[in-house]
Amino acid sequence: MIYLVKSVKNEYSEDFINGRLFFNDIEFYHEIEDKKVGDDQEGIMKSVHDSKQGYEVFINGSKLGTAWNVINQMEPKFSVPIKLACFSYIDCEDIEIDINDNINIKESYFKELERLNGERRLFLCQDVEKFMEEIDKSIKGKNIEIQTDCVSYYDKEHPLEQSLNNLENLSNKERDKIAKDIMFYKDIKYQKQKEWRILSLGQKNNVLHIENMKDSWTEITEYV
Repeated sequence: MIYLVKSVKNEYSEDFINGRLFFNDIEFYHEIEDKKVGDDQEGIMKSVHDSKQGYEVFINGSKLGTAWNVINQMEPKFSVPIKLACFSYIDCEDIEIDINDNINIKESYFKELERLNGERRLFLCQDVEKFMEEIDKSIKGKNIEIQTDCVSYYDKEHPLEQSLNNLENLSNKERDKIAKDIMFYKDIKYQKQKEWRILSLGQKNNVLHIENMKDSWTEITEYV
């Protein structure tokens, strides 16, 4: 990851650049109708197991028929509020460096991002380390835990399924880690989002106040 990109609705863009970073509950992504952003499986471990032979289905010894796939689904439960702030990231595949060592972001990146329309403004973070330092300052002393990472995309079988099927043999610390890690996996149909996210545990409201936001973020709407 080299840069971060944030697409913000017009009515919230001034709040964002002035340091009001909005988070959403998991349920928000379950409910919104925009299929490019909303995900009714957000924060849920889901695996689909196909079978060429089929799975015979019985109840009390009586065969009901044949199923061609089996879905294994689990949702972690947290004792403290859990919220997400979502961004997109730019990596080496998305840039070109010219003979003067200037970095150019490819036009194809924004076309594939699928998050732009006339009702949003676009911001670029060139100093992710500084941005995270400001977030750390904003949560100091507030009993809030932050975890960040790029989202990994999977097809059918969830990468954490085997660990979840072995929960009884795991410590509470290991279970807690898996529950948080689930938040960084999504179905492969969302891979064009190239998402990087902040997971917040223990945050009671939906806004973090970030100092010096303008030092890390620049608006780029007019350039794309």
